[in-house]
Amino acid sequence: MKLLKSKWNFACLLVSVIWLASVNAVALDARKVEVRGLFKNAAILQVNGQQRMLKVGQTSPEGIKLIAADSKQAEIEIDGKRTVLSLSKKIAATFSEAALGEARIPAGRNGHYFTTGMINNQSVKLLVDTGASSIALNSIVAKQLGIDYLTSPRYVGVATASGTTRGYRVTLREVTVGGITLNNVIAVVTEGEFPRDILLGNTFLSELDMKVESGVLILQAKY
Repeated sequence: MKLLKSKWNFACLLVSVIWLASVNAVALDARKVEVRGLFKNAAILQVNGQQRMLKVGQTSPEGIKLIAADSKQAEIEIDGKRTVLSLSKKIAATFSEAALGEARIPAGRNGHYFTTGMINNQSVKLLVDTGASSIALNSIVAKQLGIDYLTSPRYVGVATASGTTRGYRVTLREVTVGGITLNNVIAVVTEGEFPRDILLGNTFLSELDMKVESGVLILQAKY
């Protein structure tokens, strides 16, 4: 009788282990991917709630690789399997298809314009700030992006919420927002944690035409 009970307990334990393994596998494999923006050879994806801007050939931290993209659809690869996605109907009302040389940024709940972009081929979150004379980022973010600002021979005084701090003038090799890419863009890196968000200022914006339609900020290259 004890032997039968032991076998029964072992069987229950084995089933429980298998069930837990199955649950964990589903959780690990569950990657919700939604297309938020489409451009030639680039796409903005939302993966498990996180926005990722990828160029063709790049892979997100979640393992989503962008194979191809244009203004109509994106082909992605997940664990060796490929699928084609179009702009979601839910987002289409806010994000109309953006052409090369254009970016469309919907206003947030507080009226600010946040967007995902790329600095030196690395995905970043940007806050559009027409009052900032240049792109501005703090030294913590600069280090994460591999920007060697301390070797810059030029620095300026920058006013922050906690007082005046030193800012270093640097040149960003490449800045991409939507379908717009500019090279050799001036930026200022400030010591410390301010500004908390990367400010997309006028060293980038002044090269573009800007307008707002139905709450969407539209940036267009001047060429």
